[in-house]
Amino acid sequence: MSTSDIAGRPRRGFLRPWRVSVGARIPEGLPYYRTFPIPMKALRNPRCLLLESRWLVPRHFDGISLGPIVLLRPGVSAGLIAHELVHVRQFWRRPFTHGPRYLLSKAYRQACEVEAYRAQLQAAGRTPSRIANLARYLATKYRLDIDQETAVRLLSAEDSPR
Repeated sequence: MSTSDIAGRPRRGFLRPWRVSVGARIPEGLPYYRTFPIPMKALRNPRCLLLESRWLVPRHFDGISLGPIVLLRPGVSAGLIAHELVHVRQFWRRPFTHGPRYLLSKAYRQACEVEAYRAQLQAAGRTPSRIANLARYLATKYRLDIDQETAVRLLSAEDSPR
């Protein structure tokens, strides 16, 4: 068996990672690896895997958390990464019931999203326009049956919703 491919390059195993440089797109954690074709980073706290891909992330999303796996579009903000990492922490708090409760309970979904958007505001900066933008998302994108003013109040409150 040959140790090089058709182009004469050394053959690598499919899952063998190699290091690549990355900007400040993904926060500090374990080493950043690129396994063809998806850049990824494993984090210890919360224990999760961040994957950057424009093809795996659903349309109309910039990031999505699927349990301990976070899918991100390349170049997302630190605020969105903080938002998705809160969802990973929520998953690890209740690993077997988080998914069904998030999908079935509006109150649980609201508590999860308010906590995540507050973390996003803390990471990205708390400005009135950013609060209004995120309140609009909270009121319209999650089937919570709340208006934008209620969402602004939830995001502006300093104490936790629980």
